[in-house]
Amino acid sequence: TIENGSESSSTISSETEVNGRSEVNSKSENADISEERKEPELKLLDLYSGCGAMSTGLCQGGILSGLNIVTRWAVDLNEHACESLKLNHPETE
Repeated sequence: TIENGSESSSTISSETEVNGRSEVNSKSENADISEERKEPELKLLDLYSGCGAMSTGLCQGGILSGLNIVTRWAVDLNEHACESLKLNHPETE
């Protein structure tokens, strides 16, 4: 599970049979993706950006792929969409 773009959790399960009974062993581990990530920041320009939904999807997909994508610039004529985009991507100019 990814929370706030920086934490990941995984569970490893195995099933073994002991004396005719099945036993399931689970081990959970948490990993901090931001510590592992050494890639440079990839800057994104979003044209016809609307509220920034496509940028959000690209940035989240990048996290899952080990990329650090940040929406730096966005262009849209709709004033209300630009206001929403600023809330969704405060780092965007």
